[in-house]
Amino acid sequence: MHRLRILVVITVTMLVLLVSGQALAQGDSIVIKIAGKESKLENISLGKEGWDSVRYKVSSGPGSRWQDEPTENVVDVIHGNQPQRFSNAEKYRKNGNWKSAVQEYQGCIKHERKEWVKIYAQYYLAESLRMWGKTEPSKREEAIKEFEVFKSKYSDHRFIPSALYGLGLVAQATGNTGKAKNAFDDLGGGKYGQSWEVRGQYYSILLTGGSVSKLEKLISKARRLGMNDIVAAARLGLAQALLKNTKYRDAMKKFKEIVSDPEGVGKEVLAAAHNGLGDCYVKLGSREDDKKKALFEYLKVVTLYASARDEYIYALGKAIDLLGEIGGDAYKDRIADLRKELANTKR
Repeated sequence: MHRLRILVVITVTMLVLLVSGQALAQGDSIVIKIAGKESKLENISLGKEGWDSVRYKVSSGPGSRWQDEPTENVVDVIHGNQPQRFSNAEKYRKNGNWKSAVQEYQGCIKHERKEWVKIYAQYYLAESLRMWGKTEPSKREEAIKEFEVFKSKYSDHRFIPSALYGLGLVAQATGNTGKAKNAFDDLGGGKYGQSWEVRGQYYSILLTGGSVSKLEKLISKARRLGMNDIVAAARLGLAQALLKNTKYRDAMKKFKEIVSDPEGVGKEVLAAAHNGLGDCYVKLGSREDDKKKALFEYLKVVTLYASARDEYIYALGKAIDLLGEIGGDAYKDRIADLRKELANTKR
């Protein structure tokens, strides 16, 4: 009887260990979107994640086989059994803790053995540096370097169009328009699917002066694809092109369309549209009423869109100038506060 109890205890313990081991062993997952409908396949085996297709196997049984899904349909890929260091890096990145994310991704590249971990860590290291660079401009050059490392090592990976996009954005932010245009032209060539093609073409158009006719065609194409963020950004680019071409009333109309329908429009686009409206009021006349309307638009950006750093800095400078013109000594305290904020933001 005593021996039987021991055998029962051992058997139960083994079953508990087996079940808990199965619970801890997480399979890979893939999220696919076709005709607007998403589906998630769990506990699969992942193969090559190429820029054109992602290979996966639903089960490991006798009847299982590898399948290739066009990368354009793949919304997300989740690798199971992630190393703790990589999980930590992901948590920091999603929480916007760029410094800690960068450190953990660097650790993954240096110490982890799984190839997919190194690939993902290299891409997200570059992307985290790009995002960090929005508040710490000194990180932008580091981001460019890491994106270029990714390009040279993993040019056939599904992240390559995202890396080109990130490289173009951060190069543009540093003023390196040549490098930015090369990245956007590569993206806009059509190799990586229609969505990336439209995105690349949009930024290439902006870098070459923002042709009104090209932007209008691009807006129509983006609308057909349901790319609302590009529609909003291209509408902004169109308004800015009209402003640049001194068509101030036409530009004002376009800026007003953007700010009057803010749903789905990013903060940076909205901030730029308010600044554009302010610029239009300044250009349209020298009356004090126009200056007050302009000041109102710039102060909206100062009040509501501090996270859109470049637009925020621009609005601060314009507001300081207009407060001095309109009110002089009456606004000296407010001007002093804004100058202090401008100096702190530029650091």
